[in-house]
Amino acid sequence: MALKTSPFPNGFAAGIHAVGWVFILPCFWCLNHLLAVCHPTTQEQTQQLEQECYLYPLKAFFGSIILFILFLTTAPLAFLGFLLWAPVQAYRRPFCYYRAMQSSPEKETHRGFELVGKASFGFVTANVCLLPEAIARFNNIGHTRRRAAAIGQHIVQGVCRPDIQIFVDSPSSCGTLSPSSSIFPVANSYTYGATDRQAQPLENHYLDSSTGNVAMPCDVTEESWAESPSVLLSSNQNPNQQGQMVHRSAHRALLSQGLHQQDDVPWEVSSMFPASVDIVCLEEVFDKGAAQKLIQALRPVFGHILYDVGVYACYPPCRCSSFKFMNSGLFLASRFPVLEARYCCFPNCCWEDALAAKGLLSAKGVCRPDIHSFADSPSSCGTTANVCLLPEGLSRFNNLAHTQRRAAAIGQHIVQGVCRPDIQIFVDSPSSCGTLSPSSSIFPVANSYTYGATDRQAQPLENHYLDSSTGNVAMPCDVTEESWAESPSVLLSSNQNPNQQGQMVHRSAHRALLSQGLHQQDDVPWEVSSMFPASVDIVCLEEVFDKGAAQKLIQALRPVFGHILYDVGVYACYPPCRCSSFKFMNSGLFLASRFPVLEARYCCFPNCRGEDALAAKGLLSAKVLIGQNQKRKKVVGYINCTHLDAPEGDGQIRYEQLNMITKWTGDFQTAYRQPDEDVAFDVLCGDFNFDNCSPGDAREQNHCLFEEYRDPCRAGPGKEKPWAIGTLLEQPTLYEDDVNTPENLQRYAQFPCLQFTVFSLCLCQPWIGRRIDYILYRESTISKHCRTEIEAETLITQLAGLTDHIPVGLRLNVTMNSDCIDE
Repeated sequence: MALKTSPFPNGFAAGIHAVGWVFILPCFWCLNHLLAVCHPTTQEQTQQLEQECYLYPLKAFFGSIILFILFLTTAPLAFLGFLLWAPVQAYRRPFCYYRAMQSSPEKETHRGFELVGKASFGFVTANVCLLPEAIARFNNIGHTRRRAAAIGQHIVQGVCRPDIQIFVDSPSSCGTLSPSSSIFPVANSYTYGATDRQAQPLENHYLDSSTGNVAMPCDVTEESWAESPSVLLSSNQNPNQQGQMVHRSAHRALLSQGLHQQDDVPWEVSSMFPASVDIVCLEEVFDKGAAQKLIQALRPVFGHILYDVGVYACYPPCRCSSFKFMNSGLFLASRFPVLEARYCCFPNCCWEDALAAKGLLSAKGVCRPDIHSFADSPSSCGTTANVCLLPEGLSRFNNLAHTQRRAAAIGQHIVQGVCRPDIQIFVDSPSSCGTLSPSSSIFPVANSYTYGATDRQAQPLENHYLDSSTGNVAMPCDVTEESWAESPSVLLSSNQNPNQQGQMVHRSAHRALLSQGLHQQDDVPWEVSSMFPASVDIVCLEEVFDKGAAQKLIQALRPVFGHILYDVGVYACYPPCRCSSFKFMNSGLFLASRFPVLEARYCCFPNCRGEDALAAKGLLSAKVLIGQNQKRKKVVGYINCTHLDAPEGDGQIRYEQLNMITKWTGDFQTAYRQPDEDVAFDVLCGDFNFDNCSPGDAREQNHCLFEEYRDPCRAGPGKEKPWAIGTLLEQPTLYEDDVNTPENLQRYAQFPCLQFTVFSLCLCQPWIGRRIDYILYRESTISKHCRTEIEAETLITQLAGLTDHIPVGLRLNVTMNSDCIDE
């Protein structure tokens, strides 16, 4: 049965709730901002140092007086609203449900079990610290609703990006270049190389509509591969070598086979800016405020910027016939230091163009030898765009508005594009030399690393060496077929033999970069990524207390996640008629799912104390509809999200809450599980507020819940696996340049020797960060004929500077044996 969207049983109760909240809101807003004015974040303190010394004290003094007067004025109205709002909370269902417009069942369900009997599911959990503005600043984080919108955009950008599998065989055999096995389609970039003709369809290829794979038949020969210039060859390799291929990037290679470019230039239509751009040239940046927004967004990457280019007033001087009201609109951002620059104004512009100082900007830069050596590959990359950042009144004549807001978004998009990994993959037959190479860009980019050590520290790359001049991971010629086949970090397709020569499968280009030589055996691949994993199916967030922030998240996530549970928790007296535990805030739990939510239940922890007792912390359990299996039986999954008590000395309280979670999850499944259903997964995630290393958390570490649910990062009570990384950041360092971008934080997370400066550390082991955010899964409650394997667990740094926690992702592969379904 589908859930109702309204949390109230009838319109009258919902109306009383809405009227009461309208009366409360003005007073709450004044109090919230009054406290916020008096508590700046470290980022705001740094910005204040760049302003006049008297501006902030004046702002704080007069702002506090005005807000305090408004607070006193609206307090009587808020009291009246409270009298209306509080009693009706006893009739409120403890969550709201957003459901996107009805679409076809095929788009909301997973057909993997129905077609092939297996499927892959992605989960993400994150504590996003979206408290009311005043309270969030005590965690050194401000601008709650602005951060909520940015967090939602980052999640969507990450999960909607292409996730490619590359199957490479020797050219005389069959191979496949396959998109992700995710159940939801994603956009890919296409490369066009035709000159005097239209782009031809893929020659000697066919598209398998059932899987979305581009298959290469067995009659593809070495000559046909060598004739395709769209496959880039390394300078030290022979194009006639068996199995030799180079892909500029995984998604660029997807549809480039068969396009014979000859002497033409490859042209790519991409949904993102090229990786590792060195120079950005923009036009029509006329608005000075928009220029400042661009500088603020671009300066972490582009350290040298020319802006406000042009002349004003009479030009040439003393000639009022050509008065310049606006500059040229030119804007140049460069990674290289600018040695010289010159601007020349066009003297012959007419009509409205004569009002702007249009002209030519020329610059001379230097490539620093400490960054780039031109002895290897002298390459650089530039981009240009007319961004139409005119004053607000003028830009609306071009059907564009919100100039400064667009400028900030444009800067963010440029940085996100140019900072993403750009990988070249050199694949040879195992008996020859090969290279897995990062992009040839002159500036290094952050890559994702995969760790697979179990009872040992992650070992260096065996039989590999790192060329410090190029950044390439080289594989010497003594690598044999056996050494390749012994590496479980290379995923093999189900219809291929690991002993075939040159046969490799990479889950994604950047994940394969440093995974060779790491013998994972039965362990879990662990990835540190600067972006959210592609094709995530369920997102669970904690500390989404602010209602406006929840609406911002819904607005950003709803194009991808059509089913959202928010505003989860109880208010006012809980249990009813007991004023000793008044709940001023909800639980902060937030669940977004691609799958329809069939049932949901919330249970409130009765034993929180201190400031945590003011919020309705508890457990949210949901049952989602995945699809059907091959026997047409319904397939469902269970997801549980929680946030435990926070104070360090409350170990006994957290232990009791773990007891409640164990009981409540079982009760929920007993109440709603149907005999004609198959259960594909049972996942528990959230912020547990204790780690697996600190002696003070020993009681929670030994709880029986960890015997039912499996923690992929846990070796045992009080013992982490060597590659496990902390998820809690030190709040005072959130905005430091070393960690305030996803790429920089990724770099710190990958090296234990750097973590002590930005991660909250365990007391007994100063080199281990506190991992308090968990994703656990249980196999005992799923269907007996289902087999679960962990594909990867991911630490995500994309929310750097937006929260004091690092999100965690988990991808599970579930295989269903159709022969045993009826047993």
